[in-house]
Amino acid sequence: MRPLFGAIKQINLKAMTVDQLVDRFAEIGVAQDTAELMGKISKYNKLYRQMKDVDTELRARGEDARRALLRLYSHPNMQVRLQAAKKNASRCARGGSACDRGNQEVPMVSSSA
Repeated sequence: MRPLFGAIKQINLKAMTVDQLVDRFAEIGVAQDTAELMGKISKYNKLYRQMKDVDTELRARGEDARRALLRLYSHPNMQVRLQAAKKNASRCARGGSACDRGNQEVPMVSSSA
């Protein structure tokens, strides 16, 4: 079994593919959820900064890279879904096209899961 916090470490984000960055974003989100539930606020804050770094890297790669976070809208962890939605919402608020999803539908996720 993986340690709760030991798996999240600094890595070279520029060397990662977009899919790897999205997976990293989700991994950090799950660790944030655990940290918050355990009252580890300093750990949560460190993870927040790491998530911001991933988001910055995705942003630097353009709209298509940012849209890749949309696949996390159906992630089983609520923290991951929330953070992915917030990152895309902030992009929409600034007039970006990440909020223009065409005919795609956001999957509904039961809150009783």
